[in-house]
Amino acid sequence: GEDAKSALEEAIPVYSRLVVANPDDTGFLSGRADARLSLANALSGDDLLSARLGVYEECVEDYLMLIQSRPDVPVYRSNLVSAEANIAQVLYQQGETKTAGEHAYAALEQVLVLVDADASSMRAHSLEVYVRTTYGQILRDSGAFTDAETAFISALEKCLLLTEAVPDDANILRLQSETQNNLGILYLVTDRAEPAQQAFASARENFKRTLEISPDFVAAINGHGWASSYLGDSLRVLDRQAEASTMYDESAAIRRPLVTGANVPSFDVGQAAVRLMVNCLDTDKRDYIASMKLAERLAAKYAKSGRAHVLLAMCHFRQENFDLALAELDEAKLFNLGNRSPAGFLRAMTLWKLGETTKAEAAWKQAVGIMDSHTPGNLMLRRIRSEAEELRGDATKPAASD
Repeated sequence: GEDAKSALEEAIPVYSRLVVANPDDTGFLSGRADARLSLANALSGDDLLSARLGVYEECVEDYLMLIQSRPDVPVYRSNLVSAEANIAQVLYQQGETKTAGEHAYAALEQVLVLVDADASSMRAHSLEVYVRTTYGQILRDSGAFTDAETAFISALEKCLLLTEAVPDDANILRLQSETQNNLGILYLVTDRAEPAQQAFASARENFKRTLEISPDFVAAINGHGWASSYLGDSLRVLDRQAEASTMYDESAAIRRPLVTGANVPSFDVGQAAVRLMVNCLDTDKRDYIASMKLAERLAAKYAKSGRAHVLLAMCHFRQENFDLALAELDEAKLFNLGNRSPAGFLRAMTLWKLGETTKAEAAWKQAVGIMDSHTPGNLMLRRIRSEAEELRGDATKPAASD
């Protein structure tokens, strides 16, 4: 909570003074590093991304100094891996794939040292899976598909060893399921529908097992929803429409308890539900009214999140409220959207609908340039880019002569 964050913010300068006064006492340096790591983990919200990254980077510096002084203490290296991997994840979410990849690789190098030092450590092996999966996500978005596949398969091989050793650990099962989801997305991006379908089907079953052990595991519930919807996408490509329809219904049903009721869900959970309702490949499964209600609730709660305004803009676009969509996109521009946002393509589509062809072309070219430079392998962006390209073709066709 806010009280805990305030306590950490007050503790860090105290530790810093103690570190300066007692340079040979690693206990104070360790205390500062741990406080910084806890604070960085607690800083949520798109408006705090820069602050979060800064604190994580300070963590890395502290843990490197601790490892230099006490290389025999594995928790220092373990926390260093967590900090580097979390930096990589934040940068990945922002579409900064080059820098994210550098941090993920640094985390991988360190975690392999941990595994080599203690092959029996479940914590070290789990960290390795997380790091390899994170690295695979970054490689996939950057278009390095072969290397991404290698990273995901290596992570899955490690997961199989972990689940054999500890078959009923919900965290390990969820990690395995997320890795299978990510491998399936890679297969969709590279037009391999059959292995994609197999990966998502396996992920779906493993998420079910996870939830049998831990029924209220929100991250697993959300992941289960993604597995079902992506499985539906794969089945559609394989021309198995009835089965795909069932999976879309299942995905919506899985997420429904998370997004209904008085409490507004976390942004990531809410965003996943809205995206399925507005962008489902089976247009008969879209629900523009329910998606708008949820997107409005998210935008109200997460008013400082550019992503929330982009999500609401997409809902307005689907309902053909193009002026309102453009207003939300303008609002979103006030925040840091990064290089992984669909906002540029959505702006171009909206402007074409409004007849602003020159402005639409400028938005289109900018969005294409950003995507090609940073996230050419991102599945969501590929899909909205394809939709925008089709709309662009319609908007720029010469008028038929009488």
